[in-house]
Amino acid sequence: MHEEPASCDGELDEMLAVVDRSIADAQLDTGAEWTDATDGAAFDDRTQSAEEFRYRMGLDCTARLSQVTAAGEERLLLAAWTGDRRAWAVQATDRPAVPYRAEQRVQLFVDQPMGEWLVEQFVWVGSLDTGETVIVGTVDTAFAVAAKSWFVEVPRFEDLEVTNAAERYAIDALVHAGARNVSVGEPANFQSEIASIQFITPRGLHLFATIAPPDWFDPDAPIVEGDMTVEQISGVDVYVTTAGPESYAIGSVGWVCGDYVWFIDAAWGTLDELTDWTSQLISSTGC
Repeated sequence: MHEEPASCDGELDEMLAVVDRSIADAQLDTGAEWTDATDGAAFDDRTQSAEEFRYRMGLDCTARLSQVTAAGEERLLLAAWTGDRRAWAVQATDRPAVPYRAEQRVQLFVDQPMGEWLVEQFVWVGSLDTGETVIVGTVDTAFAVAAKSWFVEVPRFEDLEVTNAAERYAIDALVHAGARNVSVGEPANFQSEIASIQFITPRGLHLFATIAPPDWFDPDAPIVEGDMTVEQISGVDVYVTTAGPESYAIGSVGWVCGDYVWFIDAAWGTLDELTDWTSQLISSTGC
C-alpha cells in the first residue's frame, strides 16, 4: 500500500484533458463540468471505488467523477495516474452519431462488446447491448488490467500459491525494493525451480520477472529480439537488450544475484526506466 502524493490535485486537470480528448474522439459531446458527487449517479452501483482502481493499477493518483451534459446525458469517470502514466474508464448514456466499428472485442465482464480503437493507441470505445457507451484508455500501462478493474463485481486477482524457493526469494526481494502488487505470475511446474513473478514498480510500470538457479536459466538468454550489451549497473554485470522493431517488448535485463538469475522484460515504459528500476532492485538485494 502507498500514500497518495500531495501533487495529485494539481495534476487532475491534465488527466481530465486526456479523458475529454478520448470522449471527443468517441463522437460524444464534451464541455460539461466534472463533479465528485458520484453517489447515486448513473453507473455508480456497478463502478469500482477510486481507491480500489488505483490499487489494482499500481498508480498514485485517482479520481471518480460524474457529469451531466447540456442534453441531459450522464457520464461516470474512473481514473488513476502517476505522472504521464494513466488509466481510465468512462461510462456514458449517450450514443455516437455513427456506430462504432467492430474492430476489437474487449472483456469488460459487465459485457463483451465489439468496438474500435480511437486515434490514440490503447484507447478503445464500444457500445454495450443496452446502448450505453464505454471508453477504456491507458497511456504506458496495462490496458487489459484497466478494462477488467473498473467493474465492481470483479474480485481482486488472487495471488497464486508460492510453491518453490525462487518464488519466495523473488517476492521478498521485490517487496523489499519497493515494488507494488507483487505475486506469483504463473504457477510453477512441480518439477521446476523457475519462478514467474508479476509486480508493479513505484512509478506504476507493470513487469514480469523470471527467477531461477543458474543451472535452470541464463541471464543472457536471447528471449527478447534485439541488440544485447553488458552494462555495469550498481556494480553488477547486467545483460541489457534493446528490443528490435518487431519485438513484443521495449527491452529486457538479466543478471546473476547470489544463488539466482534474474530476467525482466518490459512491454511498457522505456529502457532507461527499466534499468533505473534494476539498479534500485540490485542495490536493495545487495548483489
